[in-house]
Amino acid sequence: MTYLPRRDFPNGRVKDFEVYLSEDGKDWGKLVARGTWANDPLPKILFLPRTKARYLKLRGLSEVNGLPYMSAAELEPIISPGPRAGERKRSF
Repeated sequence: MTYLPRRDFPNGRVKDFEVYLSEDGKDWGKLVARGTWANDPLPKILFLPRTKARYLKLRGLSEVNGLPYMSAAELEPIISPGPRAGERKRSF
């Protein structure tokens, strides 16, 4: 997934976060990622385990200046394609 923070001001940029995935948007299951992002306007790329999901939840735990709100310019899941029909699965 890619998180693009605000570029104009640092206010609202996510610092500490958790990510959850869900198939139905109701049962979020287990935490799939946790981390801390730098306070800059650069896109943040997070690699998640391959799983079947329809919904993604980014839960902000703290903001870079300790403010009580968070923001995002964009939040985009990046879906990697699976092997094509008849194609052998590669291991790395």
